Amino acid sequence: MTRLFGIVLMIAANAAWADIPGLYSVNPDAPRALRENPRATSVISDRLPDERDTVEVTELSDNGDWARILHGEGNAWMPLDALSALETTGGRFENPLYCAGTEPFWTLRTENDALVFDEMGEPSANFEVQTRATSGNTTAHELAVADSLSVIVRAAACSDGMTDRSYGLSVNLVLRGAQTQLLSGCCTLQAQ
Repeated sequence: MTRLFGIVLMIAANAAWADIPGLYSVNPDAPRALRENPRATSVISDRLPDERDTVEVTELSDNGDWARILHGEGNAWMPLDALSALETTGGRFENPLYCAGTEPFWTLRTENDALVFDEMGEPSANFEVQTRATSGNTTAHELAVADSLSVIVRAAACSDGMTDRSYGLSVNLVLRGAQTQLLSGCCTLQAQ
């Protein structure tokens, strides 16, 4: 019986991890206290504003009871049972996606069927996505290809090196032109 219970817990944990990172709605009656660590006894670091009804969950606690969310210039923890996973219509490139990197400073965002790339001091470049693919052996990796741009987003812990935020998505992109550039950064599912 104990073994069966353990298998059920493992399956439940894996099902929960399938939606991480992901967007979650905050249940209307949920407490809005945000904690420094994934424990009910942890210090309250802030309060989620009443008007904020969606959060991005980037990680679950070891026991699966707490969700780490992006908040301000960092992260905070909320009870997972205060949140409900939002259904998505497609892959990461079919949903709002905002990626950024440093040295050089750049951003990449989805805009309908296009990827918009901005590099500090340069004009924006729009790329029409021609191909989208998900890895055949893991759903954690997704690819988008345009004429002179290839982008791979994967579910993995990522730090931008400039804030205290820990993101749930990392990105690598290859820009082909007079010189080929390989850039790396972090992504969020929330509009910036």
